[in-house]
Amino acid sequence: TKTQSLNFASTTPTLVSLDVGGCQLEDIRSLPLFRNLRELTISPELLKNPKDLELLKSTAIPFIRTPSDPKKQPRVDFFRKYLPLN
Repeated sequence: TKTQSLNFASTTPTLVSLDVGGCQLEDIRSLPLFRNLRELTISPELLKNPKDLELLKSTAIPFIRTPSDPKKQPRVDFFRKYLPLN
């Protein structure tokens, strides 16, 4: 998919669900601006910078999943699977 940044959606403050699964994202720095976001589908293996998962962890998004994970997967389950322990 051609989407490389989440900046396109940062002007939509009421966005509650975002599916960018399958997108090779180069920049997710605007993600903390999505204060109403409750559900995110993302492909961590396609992130240009794997350290962006740490940024994702700093958000308050309650449900984070990959396209193959169950809907409404709690964020803790996502990070348990995809964020390597330091």
